[in-house]
Amino acid sequence: MSLPILSEFDARCLSNLINSFGHAEYIPMVNDGRKILDILAVVAMPKLKHFNSQDLSNMLWSYAKLESSNLLLFKAAGDSIVDMNDLSEFKPQELSNIIWAYATAGESHPWLFSKFADHIVAMKDLQHFKPQELSNFLWAYATVGIIDQHLFTSFAPAVSSVLGQCNSQNVAIIAWAYAVANVNEPLLFNSDFVAALQAKANDFSSDGYSQLHQWQLWQDELKSGINLPPALRKKCRQAFDLRLPQPSNFQDDVIFELSSIGMSLEEEFLISSGYRLDALVEVNGEKVGIEVDGPLHFINREATGRTILKRRQVKNWMIFV
Repeated sequence: MSLPILSEFDARCLSNLINSFGHAEYIPMVNDGRKILDILAVVAMPKLKHFNSQDLSNMLWSYAKLESSNLLLFKAAGDSIVDMNDLSEFKPQELSNIIWAYATAGESHPWLFSKFADHIVAMKDLQHFKPQELSNFLWAYATVGIIDQHLFTSFAPAVSSVLGQCNSQNVAIIAWAYAVANVNEPLLFNSDFVAALQAKANDFSSDGYSQLHQWQLWQDELKSGINLPPALRKKCRQAFDLRLPQPSNFQDDVIFELSSIGMSLEEEFLISSGYRLDALVEVNGEKVGIEVDGPLHFINREATGRTILKRRQVKNWMIFV
């Protein structure tokens, strides 16, 4: 299909076409599939003011799901939403899908995230948000490292009210997101929350157990006195320890340079909390950890949630590069 023909499509047709890609069982993204999505992005951008909330949600969700982030499209769509007078048209699922799409695509649009946060805080009544929508929303803000305390505080009563309906993934994501944000909500994190975790003790994925380990480290950091049951805590720690290191080329280069000047070091050094430091070196008789934070640790020059949390939880060890 040629570009001139596609340009005749209205906003709804373009959105439906893009959404069909997102729901397809298989898309050859390496070559033709990615080219088609790039062409559709070019066609869609001038028409964004005609996209309604559902069109925008479906389009952005599809690009993120297909791992075909288009920086210009995401920026233009974010600008278009920010320019809207209000967001009353957007349903909870649409808000959740859009913000999830930005985080999944590794795109941060601070003005969009701020507008969505203000809208959510002003809503006050969040009973229409389903558990998946709540967890996706919190995960997205935590993932891109945009920590809005009012947003996390506002979500706490709603999360608490649907805790029994949350699946294991929802609960682990919620715990991790609040740990990243460092927003402690006694209304949410109490014996009922621990009981909900215990009820799902055998259901978490390895990522879920790892997230809960980081949440427990956060509780220890707060000295809250809230603890996972011993057996579950052990599972979480084991999952965290078993994560495979994924050194970047930048990390390898830094380690090589340190070694070349004669520094004695240990790579991927395991510390007591279960975190691995990129390297441990001895400086003037003292052991110092080094973390090499390459491009994947940042979105738009701001640290990601994973980086924020690790830095906070290993800060007594570290020099960051």
